[in-house]
Amino acid sequence: MSTPHRTGTEGHDRSTPSVADAPTRSDSPSTSLCCLLGGATAVIAVLLALPMLLDLAQPFGGLSTTVIAFVLAFAWLVAWAVIEFIWEHLVVADTGSPAE
Repeated sequence: MSTPHRTGTEGHDRSTPSVADAPTRSDSPSTSLCCLLGGATAVIAVLLALPMLLDLAQPFGGLSTTVIAFVLAFAWLVAWAVIEFIWEHLVVADTGSPAE
């Protein structure tokens, strides 16, 4: 079934670049380093906040360790994203060209 052409609408221009056309970057060492730094940051933050986290997770009973594990995983992902974001901006500021 085809969609009828409506007056005033424009067709999709396939000549514009898409995400699939974007150049791939080989920066796995920096991504791995950011992952490790994010993990270390999250572990240190969770260890420093562990007494408070234990008090907050105590009402969950047997699931309290699961709650703490989810907090650790969330902290890791947030720290990783922040460190990766900062890393990319430092690389862009160092090269002086805008990120593509």
